Amino acid sequence: MHQAGCWGDVCKKDRAMNNRGLITGAMLMSTFRFSSDILIVKKSFAQRSQVPTLLVITDAAMDSSKPLDRHVTMILCREEY
Repeated sequence: MHQAGCWGDVCKKDRAMNNRGLITGAMLMSTFRFSSDILIVKKSFAQRSQVPTLLVITDAAMDSSKPLDRHVTMILCREEY
């Protein structure tokens, strides 16, 4: 999902940063929450933040000669970030 541009449950600001990052080579971050509650999207951001969460972060390009080189992706629990 992250690779296809589905950012999961990120705020509008982070979604916009990710969309720009696709073009500029900046870091990308997705947030995926795990809940048996199918109505989780109707809860407030604060309530959703209490649900077990995984972050998928693709690092920014480090080599200016390859601006879209994304060879490092990490998967972290929210507590590890």
